[in-house]
This record gives sequence, structure tokens and C-alpha cells, in this order.
Amino acid sequence: MKLEPLLFMVHRIPYPPNKGDKIRSFNMLRWLSKHYEVHLGCFIDTPEDKQYIDELQKYCASYKVVELKPLQAKIKSLASFIDGSPITLTYFSSKELASWVKQVVDKQSIQRALMFSSSMGPYLEDETYSKLLRVLDLVDVDSDKWHQYAQKANFPMSWIYHRESVKLGAYEKKLTQQYDSIALVSEKEAELFRSMVPDDLKNKVHAVTNGVDSEYFSPESAFQNISLPAKTVVFTGAMDYWANEEAVVWFCKKVWPEVLKIHPDACFYIVGTNPNPGVLALNNGSSVVVTGRVEDVRPYLDGSAAVVAPLRIARGIQNKVLEALSIGKVVVGTTMAFEGIEVEGQELDVLVADDAIDFGNKLANQLTIATEVKAPTLSQKNRKFVTDYYNWDAKLDNLTPLLEGGSASCSNNKMEMNAL
Repeated sequence: MKLEPLLFMVHRIPYPPNKGDKIRSFNMLRWLSKHYEVHLGCFIDTPEDKQYIDELQKYCASYKVVELKPLQAKIKSLASFIDGSPITLTYFSSKELASWVKQVVDKQSIQRALMFSSSMGPYLEDETYSKLLRVLDLVDVDSDKWHQYAQKANFPMSWIYHRESVKLGAYEKKLTQQYDSIALVSEKEAELFRSMVPDDLKNKVHAVTNGVDSEYFSPESAFQNISLPAKTVVFTGAMDYWANEEAVVWFCKKVWPEVLKIHPDACFYIVGTNPNPGVLALNNGSSVVVTGRVEDVRPYLDGSAAVVAPLRIARGIQNKVLEALSIGKVVVGTTMAFEGIEVEGQELDVLVADDAIDFGNKLANQLTIATEVKAPTLSQKNRKFVTDYYNWDAKLDNLTPLLEGGSASCSNNKMEMNAL
């Protein structure tokens, strides 16, 4: 049976699934390909990812990949300060991609679309697309994330971030009026966004939460073991992302020195792509090691005595935390790091601390336990929690009523009209 065509738009090529947004967009693409004939439009913003374009053939009937050069996009974004638009929209604008959208919608008679992030919203804003059933996955409330950035940054960046928070927040509400359904990565994120929109739009907002590939992130999966110090602590994440950089800098300055007083032979591994100069400066080759890009993060997670998530700026669900739980690691993190993950009421091996001293004490205690065990600790409770509650297919099945027009009466009417 021929599958119905669907337009899927993503701001970054959804392969490989090696960072937060790409993990979600890839798993969405994989899920969509089982239920629809997918026509994918996306950007590619790093030369390294060009080698993966052909991988899209496995999941898409057609695709359009447009190269986005970050420096040129940033320069282009200066126009936002003249026309009053959010920087995000100007950064990801492309006449080439917009032209492809019009062509593929017409040629394939597409009636439904899933847009990933607010930056893709403008591509279906035109009145000519009003008959499509349009679902927007905001993922996170990005306007609130910019608000958090503004609170942490110094002038003039604090002003720029505040402006983006206000402008993007207004645009997110506009998109909620135009689109049939809005998805967010957790129920807490959905609750936050419902509080920001008028009462008559709240029923459009839904939670479609993340899962984790528990077969891949398993202590029993096949990966190459590496030799790590017994008291290894690990952080994983894209290290050109400011929230991650801020987290490890704070951790190294405020928490880690206290841990080293008790465990001078401990070693903190910062594992992730594209470390910024601020992160590279933390590397001393002994108590702090910055790895840069690695082929596989699992050996580092598996060989650690504990995984830390000292995030003080965060939205949505932290994939890094789910992956660590899946591989059976004890996780020490801030309240924000666990936000959106349903840990309340669960008996898990997780430690929550927002104060630097408290964080350091809890981590030091965990390293003491690991020393006594004389082997990397494995938490079966954490692993079972993930396998029971965070299956990707089960989580993404919540997209079905949104894409089939079952979330609101206006969507049902739209699909009936298109069927005539």
C-alpha cells in the first residue's frame, strides 16, 4: 500500500544522531518513514556532515539539503535589527529551500507537514499552505532559553539575548495561531508554553517526549573498551553549545576543586565535539581531559565511576542524562538536568544538587563508593527505568493523532476538505 506523502522540515540534517536536536530529529525521521512517504528539507551547517547525506535515502522518498555557512548566516542575521524580526528566522532563511518546498508540495500533492523547531515555521506561513495540516515541533521553548542566556551573559550580549527572547516569544505565539498542533519535548515544557499562549490556543499544545536507543546505550552492547582511571567522571555533549560550555566551566571552577581535595587522583573527562576555547582551556591532561570529537561516547560512559550533568541553563529533556541512565550509570546533576525526565517517585541512582558544595560532596561520596567496589558501578535500576519508560517508538506514536488531524476539530475539518 502506497504511503501518504509528508513534508518534514529540519533546521539541521538529521544524521548522524550525535547531538541533542539531531537525536530527536533522526528518530522522528526513522519513525515517520515507517508511516509516511517522507520528503525532507534541511540545512547542513558543518562540512563533516556532508558525508552522511546519502544516508537520507534510507528514510526519504526525496530530500533537499541546503548548505548553511554559519559566518554568512550570522552576517545576514544583522538585518533582523532593521526589520524587527527574530535573529533565528533570518539565520535560517533560504530562498532556495523555500522554492523547493513549493515545488515538492505541489508535485507530490502533500497534505500534511511536520516542521522541526520554530526556525522552520516560516516555510509554511504563506496562505497557499493554509489547507495543509501543519504540525510544528517546537522541541523546547526557545524564547525561554534565550531569556536564561540573557540572565547569565554580560552586556551587550545580554541585551541581544533579551531581544531575541522577546521577539521569538511573540513569533512562537503567532505560529501557534497558524499551525494545527504544537509539540514539545516534555510535559513540563508543554505546560510552560501553554502558560504563554491565549486560552483558546492551549488545546493545540501537546507533549511528544524523547526516548533513548536502549539497545545501543547498553552495558552489554558491542563497543571497544578503553582504559580509564578508576575515579573517572564524565560529561558528554556538544561542546560548542553555550549551555554545555557554561556547565563544565562552572563545574571545573566551583565543584571539581572540592572533589580533588578528597580524591586527588580523580579525572574529569569532557567528551564532545567542537570544544570552544573556553572549554579547551580547562584541559590540563591530568585531572581534566577534553577529548574533542570521539567516534563513540559509550566507552567513556561505561568506564566511568559517575556521569555528571551540571547544567544551569537547560530546556526540555537532556538526552545525555537518558543515555547515561540507559547504560546503567549513576548520574549527579542539577535540577535543570533532570527537568522533563519523570524521575519523581522512582527509586533511582541519581543525585540532585544545585549548590556547588552539595554537588561536590555528593560526587565525592559516589567516587568513594566506586573505589570500594573497585569496578565501574552499574545501576540496574537506572537501566530498567529507561527500558520501561523511554522507548522511542512508543513515545513518537503520540505524533499519530497530531499528523492525522485528531488533536483539534479544525484539523479534522481540514483533512476532510482536502479529501474532497
